[in-house]
Amino acid sequence: MTNVGGRPDKLTPKRAAKIIKLVRDGNFKTTASRASGVWPSTLDDWIERGKAEGKGKYHKFYLALEEADSLAEADAVAKWVKHHDNSPEAIKEFLRRRFPHWNVQDKQQTEHSGEIKITINPKVNP
Repeated sequence: MTNVGGRPDKLTPKRAAKIIKLVRDGNFKTTASRASGVWPSTLDDWIERGKAEGKGKYHKFYLALEEADSLAEADAVAKWVKHHDNSPEAIKEFLRRRFPHWNVQDKQQTEHSGEIKITINPKVNP
């Protein structure tokens, strides 16, 4: 298929399938685009076009790419959950990364029992 002006369309079924597979396997979109012979900015253009058009090959590609990205994330989370060490720190770290509202610093509290003595020396060296 060619664009206006006769230049071949770079979003071929073969290239689309390769990008989608690479993203599904866990690669970043920029890595998948470069490994498939297109600039990341070209991939971004295809994604924006797919969002805007609402139908056609760019829209189908956009939907398939979003699904591949979501499935890759779901696989990674499942692997992490299966193999994490059940430590409270690991669970908190996962929650902080997954749910932005968990991104708060822990409050440090110190308890003390007993007497505190403070000595103030009023002498100042001349």
